[in-house]
Amino acid sequence: MNAQKLLEASRAMIAARKEKEAKEAKEAQERAIQEAQERTLREAQERTSAERASALENLSTSRGSNTRAPPPRGPKSTSMPATLIHIGAALAQVALGEHKSIRSVADAVLCAPNIPHALAVSSSALRLLLQRRTEEARVLLSVDILHVSPVDGDAALLGAVSDLASSAGQLAAPFLVKLVSAALNKLDDRNGATRLAAATATEAIASCIDPLAFEALLPTLLAVLDSKKSPTMKLHTLRLLNHCKRNQHGKLAVAEQLPRLLPATVGLLVDTAGEVRTAANEAVKGLLELCGNSDLEPYLGQIRACYDGSKDVSMFIRDLAEVVFVQQVEARALAAVVPVLTKGLRSRNMKTQRQTCVIAANMCRLVSSVADVHAVAPQLLPLLRRVSEDAADPDVRAVAGRAYASLENVAEVDVAGRIRDEMRALLVDAVSAECDAERRHAF
Repeated sequence: MNAQKLLEASRAMIAARKEKEAKEAKEAQERAIQEAQERTLREAQERTSAERASALENLSTSRGSNTRAPPPRGPKSTSMPATLIHIGAALAQVALGEHKSIRSVADAVLCAPNIPHALAVSSSALRLLLQRRTEEARVLLSVDILHVSPVDGDAALLGAVSDLASSAGQLAAPFLVKLVSAALNKLDDRNGATRLAAATATEAIASCIDPLAFEALLPTLLAVLDSKKSPTMKLHTLRLLNHCKRNQHGKLAVAEQLPRLLPATVGLLVDTAGEVRTAANEAVKGLLELCGNSDLEPYLGQIRACYDGSKDVSMFIRDLAEVVFVQQVEARALAAVVPVLTKGLRSRNMKTQRQTCVIAANMCRLVSSVADVHAVAPQLLPLLRRVSEDAADPDVRAVAGRAYASLENVAEVDVAGRIRDEMRALLVDAVSAECDAERRHAF
């Protein structure tokens, strides 16, 4: 009996040991498979990252040498803390009016291990100093003493901005854009050297910005083109606007912003300063040439004359009503006509109001994209609604009501929301496809 029990116990122990060994072998095999899968996935991710880096490098090369980091003008710094110390020391000397230290700022930035980081710190410090936020600049630069000379400090700081723009090129453009407003405000300084340095600095920044990035500069330009600003600031801003159209890419970028630019420049045609009126007239002439509509080209001179009041709007509206628009109407063409249409809608002549409503409705039907109407709808809709409610002639009220309804229907379309949804769906599909490809490659 005891022998039988011992035999059964021995068999049970052998079976348990074999089961344990089989379980351990299975776990080891699963771990090996998992490690192999992880190793394959890591290798695939490394290959994908290398391919992306190579593609980005090729893209940067194809864009030209201006987008690359410029060569350092001295020995490469070993660490960012050391670079920031050099930048702080150089800017402290520049703020005191030491023009000899201007070049040291750009040298320290270009020799930094991380040039974008150095550009961000230096540009922010320069903006704070130009705005007389000295304590914030001192904390940012981690210096003990920081003082701006009331005599030569601003001129030297603006000189550092110019040197940084010319030395770093397009790499510095995203950081220097925020300095344009502070530099333009120095155009009214009592010191002649500061005014000259401000003009030079803003021109240098505009030159280093890619022409296609004009939209980043536009809000600052529009703020200065306000009628309340000084004539000096408005004149220089109009020169900067002309500089932004220096090549074909710049003209295309400026043309896309005509709905925002034309109202601001047209308002300067009646400025109190004669020099501003002359410069604005030339600027408006150049902007109208970018409207890109062959049907309107014969009437550009008359449109400009309607802007400044030298031509009767009623007569031009009558001529414009006879124009047969063959080419599709884009936002920039609408922007050229809208100032005239607004004058026509404000006219006391019922016939002029009726013809203006018909022109507005017809042109908005010819737009190639709903987004083009969005840029001009805020200017036309209130006037069309007022005419549809207050006009004495019932026929004029009816025509204005139809024009208002058609334009409102187009303007209410949420193009931006639809585009966002489409882009989100495309991104989700692209990420899913990439993950699936990596997973298939791993197995």
